[in-house]
Amino acid sequence: MKIAIVNPYSAMPGESWAPYRSEYLARALEIAGHQTDILVSHLEHRRQFRRPKRDVSGRQTAYIVQKYGFISSYDNTGLSRAFFEFQYSLYFLFFYFLKNKILRRKLPDIVILAEPSPVSSTLVHLLLRIFRSKSLVVYDVLDLFPEGYWDSKSTFIMKKHATRVLKKLRSVKLVRADGLVFCSVEYERSLKSDNKFQTIYIGSEKPPMVAPSEFAKAHPLLVGWLKKNQNPIILYCGTLGKGYGLDKFLENYAASPCLNSKFRVVIAGSGPPKVEMQLKEIARNFSEKVMFCGPVRYEHLPQLFEISDFGLICYEVGSSVSMPLKFFDYVNHGLPMINNSTGEAAKIIEDYNLGVNVPSGDWTLLDDQLVGFRREEANFNLLANSFQPKHMYRGYVSFLEELDQRKQDDK
Repeated sequence: MKIAIVNPYSAMPGESWAPYRSEYLARALEIAGHQTDILVSHLEHRRQFRRPKRDVSGRQTAYIVQKYGFISSYDNTGLSRAFFEFQYSLYFLFFYFLKNKILRRKLPDIVILAEPSPVSSTLVHLLLRIFRSKSLVVYDVLDLFPEGYWDSKSTFIMKKHATRVLKKLRSVKLVRADGLVFCSVEYERSLKSDNKFQTIYIGSEKPPMVAPSEFAKAHPLLVGWLKKNQNPIILYCGTLGKGYGLDKFLENYAASPCLNSKFRVVIAGSGPPKVEMQLKEIARNFSEKVMFCGPVRYEHLPQLFEISDFGLICYEVGSSVSMPLKFFDYVNHGLPMINNSTGEAAKIIEDYNLGVNVPSGDWTLLDDQLVGFRREEANFNLLANSFQPKHMYRGYVSFLEELDQRKQDDK
C-alpha cells in the first residue's frame, strides 16, 4: 500500500524539538511494509524559513519538498495563508500527481489531507475527484478552523459570514471523505459524522537523558541563571507564536508581587522572529525572573524537564486547541502542568490531578493554586503508556489497511 501525506505545515525530521505526527505515522507504516510520500511546503511552518535542499528520506519513506514557492511568509489568519496553500496545491497537482501519472509510476492508494488547511485540502480533494483518481481520501483533523483562529483585528462581519462559509465547506469535505482521523475525542464529538473514523492522539516519545555535563555545555547561560537561587521553575517548552498568549503570561507574571517572589520562568522554543524578539525583550526586562533560552535539542529535553517544577500550557483565551503537544511531553516526563486551555487536556489534568487549570487566564491567581497542589498525588503512572506513538500509530495503520481492504473488496 502507498500512502501520500499532504500537509503544507508538516515538519521534517530535525526541524522541530520532537518528531511530528507525519513522522510517527510514516514509521508505523514502514514497519507494516507500506510506502509513504510526505509532501511538505517550501517554508518551515514555525519560523517560516525556506527549506534547504536535503534528503531525509528513509527506506520506505520519501519527503517531497515543494521546489517552486514564491511566498516568503504568511499570516495564520490572513489571505497570505490562502495564497500559500493555493500555491502548494498547484505543486501537488503538476509535480506529484500528474508527473507520476505521465511517468506511469504508482499513485497513492490513500491520500491523507491535513485539516485545517482549508485551501490546499479542498483543492487537492477536488483535483483528485476531477481526474477520477482511485485514491481514497482521508482527513486527519488536527485542529478546528475557523474556530479560535480569528484575532482581535477581524471585523464582526468577516467573522460571521466567513465562519459560516468555512464551516459549511469543512462539513462537505468531511462527509465526502473515505475516512476521518481525529487527534482528540473532543474534535470527534464536535464534528459528528456518519463517516468511518478513528481517534489517534498525536503523542510523544521520551528521549534518553544525556549527561548533566553535556547539557551544561550546551546551555551555559541557563545553567548559570539556575544557580542564582533555588526558587521553583515554571517551564514553557514548545512553539512560540501569536496565538499562545505567552507575552500576556510573562507580563502578568512579572508584574505580580506574589509571583515575583516565588517562581521563575524558563522559555524554551522557537517561532516567528517577531515573536521571539518580543519574548526576549520581556526576558531582558525581568532577567531575574525570566530566562529565554531559545530552541532546545531533542536529546536535551529530559534534562530540562527534570530541573523544572511545573510545565506551562498557554494559549490565547478562546483557543480551539484540545490536546496540545506540550501536554504529551509533560505527561511523559511526569511534570505537573499549569494550563489555561479549556479542551480535552484540561479535563484529563483535572481527572488525574496532573496540575492546575486556569481557564480564565487570570495568572494573578496562580500562586494560590500552586500552593495547594500536591505533586505526590498526581496520577502520572496511570497514563505512562497511554500516549506512546509506537502503540497508538499501530491503530492508525490498521484503520488505513481496513479502508484499503474495503476498497479491494468493493471492486
